[in-house]
Amino acid sequence: MTQTTALFRKESRGAHYRKDFKETLSSWKKNIICMPTKNGIKITTKSIAPVNKEIKRYLKIKQVKAHLLE
Repeated sequence: MTQTTALFRKESRGAHYRKDFKETLSSWKKNIICMPTKNGIKITTKSIAPVNKEIKRYLKIKQVKAHLLE
């Protein structure tokens, strides 16, 4: 599944470097969901949920850096 989702993502991110898509794009900052079906794997995406206020307070941070969500 890791290879399938890495190929689905049309960008480079972390260890998933692609020669054909060298940039990291904010538009691809989302979860990739794989679901098995009778015909193979269905791939969808879902936006990353924002960190709620209680968790931010618990961690004692005012703003969550983007690299912590990757």
